Amino acid sequence: MFLNELYIEIPGKPVPKGRPRFNMKTGRIYTAKKTLDEEKRIHVIIIGDHNTDYRMYNDFRGLVVIDLMYYLPFASHLKKAEKIESIPHIIKPDLDNLIKLTIDAITGVLFYDDNQVGQINASKLQSATPKTTIKISYHE
Repeated sequence: MFLNELYIEIPGKPVPKGRPRFNMKTGRIYTAKKTLDEEKRIHVIIIGDHNTDYRMYNDFRGLVVIDLMYYLPFASHLKKAEKIESIPHIIKPDLDNLIKLTIDAITGVLFYDDNQVGQINASKLQSATPKTTIKISYHE
């Protein structure tokens, strides 16, 4: 049974999930600061949207279907005539790393656990206005 749909737009250049880092002195593995900062920024944007009470979503335990669109800046080597909006962005960052950061950032905020995600549809496109759009469908 379909419950609800939620649409969120995160302004700014999408950031991919960084690889875990290893500290040789302490022997500990840690997450890169850039990754942590971006996850926190996404949380702040979502929770700062006072038009929606997101507390009802973070306890949701059913099936979640996610549609992600990443709008990345035009590559610097492109000529003006080649800078066409919404065509596939085929250089770095990798799509899977963009998805990982987004899912990690919204888990516990827009749904309970990432194992609930049954389907992900994602694309990365070039754009003059970098942003990430997230559409989540909640199913019982």
